[in-house]
Amino acid sequence: MTPAALFVLCAAVRAHEDGLFRLLYNQLVHRGETKAGLDGRPIVVVPASAKARAFADCTSLVAVVFSPGLKTIGNHAFSGCTSLVDIALPDSLRAIKFEAFERCTSLVAVALNPGLKTIGRGAFRDCTSLVDITLPALKTIKVGSFHGCTSLASVTLNPGLKSIEWDAFAGCTSLVSVTFNPDLEEIADYAFDGCTSLVDVGLPPIKELSQFAFANCTSLAVKQIKRRRVD
Repeated sequence: MTPAALFVLCAAVRAHEDGLFRLLYNQLVHRGETKAGLDGRPIVVVPASAKARAFADCTSLVAVVFSPGLKTIGNHAFSGCTSLVDIALPDSLRAIKFEAFERCTSLVAVALNPGLKTIGRGAFRDCTSLVDITLPALKTIKVGSFHGCTSLASVTLNPGLKSIEWDAFAGCTSLVSVTFNPDLEEIADYAFDGCTSLVDVGLPPIKELSQFAFANCTSLAVKQIKRRRVD
């Protein structure tokens, strides 16, 4: 893009620097000046930070290369990137923030790095092509993290996980199996609401299992539910 061309965007420029970056990125996509991806569509190399809404609604973005040293992916950073197919996160990453990959409807696979500590609320909400997920060393799966992931068939919950919050896997209509771990202490209301393909759950002793944790799981035939004794 020529310096003169940059000024064409002035009428749409917002004060937020990430909004400006997104506008410039979309302009580059339109002009065909980004690096070609798997099928000729653009990919982007993310530097040492991915701030809030940095690439939100970049609908032509097909792949992302994260730089080593990246620690945080900000709120809505890749929200609505409907052509993004897969992501491999760097070992340095520690946090994925609120709705960072929400509505990435082509996202099939996510390689979550072992050092990841936090997945924010709604981080992968409505990623309707996501097939399976293995979680790293999390303490909590937050509200709506995987809500509406309608292709998600299996979930392996990591050792050390203590709680699954409200709506975490609600509406995952293809979810057949969940591998629970013995460290789990709490499953909140509606955590698995509407998981209509879930057939059986074998839970460890649970300190707090909310009444509606498995609401509307219409195929659930057997519930091995035990409550951990509170000392």
